[in-house]
Amino acid sequence: MIINSRNDLPVYDHRLEARPSELLTGPIEPVLLLAEQVIANDAKTLADFAIQDRTTREEIINHRLAAALLRTDIDAVKAAASELRAIQDRGDRKLTMGLIEEIAVEALASHDPAASAGHLAEARLSLLPYNTVDAWMKGERATLATANPDLVLGQVRASLDPIAEKNGGLVDQRTAAAVVAARVARDRLYPVAPQIAAALAQIIDVNSTGSRTDIWATRQVTLDESLDAKPITIAIWDSGVDMNLFTPATDPGMAIDGEGRRVPDLLRPTQGYTERLPELLDLVKGLFDLRAGQMTHAAVAYQSKAVALKPEEVKEFIEALGFMVNYVHSTHVAGIAVAGNPFARIQAVSMHFPHRQEDMKLDRAISERRATFYREAIKSMQAAGTRVVNMSWRIGPEFFESILATQGGTADAIERKQLAAELFAIEKRALEKSIRAAPDILFVAGAGNEGNDASFSDYIPAGLSIPNLITVGAVDRAGREAIFTSVGGTVVIYANGVEIEAVVPGGQRRAFSGTSMASPQVANAAAKLAAMRPELSGAQLRQLLIDTATTEGRVELLNPREAFAKAGIKAA
Repeated sequence: MIINSRNDLPVYDHRLEARPSELLTGPIEPVLLLAEQVIANDAKTLADFAIQDRTTREEIINHRLAAALLRTDIDAVKAAASELRAIQDRGDRKLTMGLIEEIAVEALASHDPAASAGHLAEARLSLLPYNTVDAWMKGERATLATANPDLVLGQVRASLDPIAEKNGGLVDQRTAAAVVAARVARDRLYPVAPQIAAALAQIIDVNSTGSRTDIWATRQVTLDESLDAKPITIAIWDSGVDMNLFTPATDPGMAIDGEGRRVPDLLRPTQGYTERLPELLDLVKGLFDLRAGQMTHAAVAYQSKAVALKPEEVKEFIEALGFMVNYVHSTHVAGIAVAGNPFARIQAVSMHFPHRQEDMKLDRAISERRATFYREAIKSMQAAGTRVVNMSWRIGPEFFESILATQGGTADAIERKQLAAELFAIEKRALEKSIRAAPDILFVAGAGNEGNDASFSDYIPAGLSIPNLITVGAVDRAGREAIFTSVGGTVVIYANGVEIEAVVPGGQRRAFSGTSMASPQVANAAAKLAAMRPELSGAQLRQLLIDTATTEGRVELLNPREAFAKAGIKAA
């Protein structure tokens, strides 16, 4: 049987005899047994199904890689790493997949693991073509530089222990694999992480002498307020906008909480974080700077904070960062969407999902309320004359399964999967039907930051194929495919999504990365076109942007200036 959707994959249960966090600190034998059970289930899946999806095949190979690392089996680690590299379709991934694990396992087998890790990392990583793998190196340095066994333990206590407790010790394959991966991180990778991170930092410092060419400056279009253009409403369907920073549409928008109930605030309330907003903003900036390979003061401060965390401090730290990302995200997206467009008006469609795992709830009534909200929100957009909607969010059946697992109340993974599919279908149908019923509007969706196939994962809105919806992947300023971007059949255009500066609530400017930052670049171009050519439908705007994109490798790059030229508009 050929698998065309992640939702068609089989599910398996595992009975844990101890809490996940206890499996991280107790004897290794139960974790090795758990790893072998995960691998046995994978073997059954591969025997029964034909799986073409790269990300799913990577997960299966990574399970074997983790087990080999736990056993400190050098040959098995190398074999799994070789398999990972063989199935890649990107140059950097063909060179780097499994390489850190190979270095770690060889170092751990030596008489001086720390010294060996440093020497091996320097010798092997310095041979890689830096201009091909620089983004990967910066990401790995960020991960390894904040390696803290207590952080891993705290994360498992906060996220995996509640799942096991709510379900009587019965966890699904994904949770079981996460327990194994956490033990691998603590016992096999983190003991040599500082030395590998130091080698990466040295290579990055030596090679980061200049910046790549920015291809986007010559593609951008700015509208002058003297032009004969129509005011254009852009809806930011996201986590909540600081409307004080933008010219609001006649209808400023609507908002719901995580359970689909209408709430009055378009920008999510600061709750108990009001006094900590400056501190949390700096931490979020440091996190993004570190991931981008920029060792700024904020990055160093974030790194120092992360490596010093104790297990009991981790839950609050993660929740505070989660709140702050949601708090700033939508306003940042709006700032990108309106840049260079004096005719832009903002409408906020806000979904204030909880930032604490235990506050996430799901049942049929919630999905029905959210489905109603999707219908009402799009009808209100139509009534307000909204022409472009940016949707830098995504949900899928797997996300629904995780919520159900956390709240408990289902018999096993099969029942959770079935219920998640039913509830997700309610929301997917409502959203898809409502988008199709609004042909004058172009909906712009961010593909996702998981490096997977948005279509296979059945994301909404990114996985939908609709004439007036366009899904956007991310590239960097040089037009190279971003290492994090999701891909797939529905991802038809790419825009700059790396280190994009825009406003955050209160008016400060910060640079963030993600397909969330690439999507509003496309919304920006579409809104400018619609302001100058209001007769264009959503599908026509979409096609115009696709037709004028330029091909770089396997990606199609947004080119607003060419789109203006094809539409017969003189660009400034």
